[in-house]
Amino acid sequence: MKWAAGKGENMKKIYLFLILILLIAPCAYGATETCTPTVYQITIQEVELRNAATSEWVTVASGSQAFNIASIYAGQAVGAYISNAGIDPGTYDGLRVTVARNISISATATIGETTYYTTATQYDNFGEPTEIQGKAISISSTGPAVTGVFQIPDGDPDDIPAGYSHVLNESAGTIVATLTGAAFTSPVTIQQDVATTLRITFDVTNKVTFDDDYDGGNPGDPSDVAYINPPLIEVSQQ
Repeated sequence: MKWAAGKGENMKKIYLFLILILLIAPCAYGATETCTPTVYQITIQEVELRNAATSEWVTVASGSQAFNIASIYAGQAVGAYISNAGIDPGTYDGLRVTVARNISISATATIGETTYYTTATQYDNFGEPTEIQGKAISISSTGPAVTGVFQIPDGDPDDIPAGYSHVLNESAGTIVATLTGAAFTSPVTIQQDVATTLRITFDVTNKVTFDDDYDGGNPGDPSDVAYINPPLIEVSQQ
């Protein structure tokens, strides 16, 4: 599927064909505490590209929609989400994806000789101390894994998984997390009336951490929890 430039006013825009490629790998067992999830569902609220000349962020898709980016079918769904995207000619050198605070995860990992599974129970004081605490996912040695909800904390940036920035929407009582740091192979150049294809990769390999000794700011009171780190996002021009 490719989109052609329209006529009249639309000739000022060139449409993008964005392909989501998912890199799925099995969980890393043994001494490691990281794992590749089977469910990593984010609710995307906005997708933007950064104009290299002006440093301005240009919206190419908006509206709240959930995607399991650990699924091989996610590319199709995301393609539909951004199917009407249009962008002015120019050079773009960054990608920003804004997601909601709650992220659903299902995963399994082994620490030492014990296999742990995500549960539907939350650990309430993840990231303490923060102005607004987050929630980790409680894990159990009894399976199978079920989907739990991780909630990104707000407050001290040191308590937020690396790679997320965050904005508190006080009127809505929610937090919007922004995934940044997309790696462009080289800046993307959009030319007038020239069809352009971008490849966007969300890699969730080993992006869930299992911890069987998390104290949550309460030494001597360890808990078994799982928490996430943002997916690796890469962009290249085809």
